[in-house]
Amino acid sequence: MLALAAGILGLSIVSLQLGKRWRRLEKQFIEAGSLAIQYSLLVASVEALHRNLRVPTDVLSDQVTLQTVSSYLWSFAVAPRATSRYHRALSRLRFIELRARFVARYNLSADFPFWAYLNQCKQHVFVSECSAGSRPWRDSSGQ
Repeated sequence: MLALAAGILGLSIVSLQLGKRWRRLEKQFIEAGSLAIQYSLLVASVEALHRNLRVPTDVLSDQVTLQTVSSYLWSFAVAPRATSRYHRALSRLRFIELRARFVARYNLSADFPFWAYLNQCKQHVFVSECSAGSRPWRDSSGQ
């Protein structure tokens, strides 16, 4: 039971940090002005960082396989700073792309707080998983 509590606490901390990161990313992107220009600059940054990695191209793949994981580990071993910068930039790019698709799909205003929407979704999943995940622990402990 202690392991379950520690796991939930760890996930809560990660969850809070992720929410803060989403908020910061969205705020920076919107405050920077012209969204199209900011997006173009972000794409150029990701492409430049990837060129500087000098590792197998399958690191770019969105599909997680043993080969992509080993390529990522290899790139991280060879160039840890460049790999970390690349993946942070790629993460920002993916977030901005997801936000843009969501806002366009539902015809929302450009200043829609997407980070808050994601936080609500994350909290809903977290609560439902934690409540469903505790049943096997209760059943096995005889309570």
